[in-house]
Amino acid sequence: MPIESTKPEFIEIALGILDRAGSDPGYTLTIAQQFTLQKYAVYCVNNSAPETGTLAPKFYTQKETCTLLHCSEPTIIEWRKRGWIKPIHVGAKILYTDQVIQDALKIVAVHKYRR
Repeated sequence: MPIESTKPEFIEIALGILDRAGSDPGYTLTIAQQFTLQKYAVYCVNNSAPETGTLAPKFYTQKETCTLLHCSEPTIIEWRKRGWIKPIHVGAKILYTDQVIQDALKIVAVHKYRR
């Protein structure tokens, strides 16, 4: 008996929203529908693999990036303003790839404070 992969329920909801929005040019999305589509977009990006056989990049939120880089959110925001770390915007979400995080580690110098 084959094992079926279970998909999150928001996928079916998102596909229904896309069908309705695609058939009616004057269709207005509610905030809940926008949030569902945003979750669907992040899900698709994180669970798709390129055709070249390489792994798809993992996307991290700003808080996850802070924990990986051992810094605070204002620090990440400052690095973003300076161009040291380049985010990907999905709706209102700010995401970072693992490659961007690795590049930021090379650019940002570690400061050791004297006591």
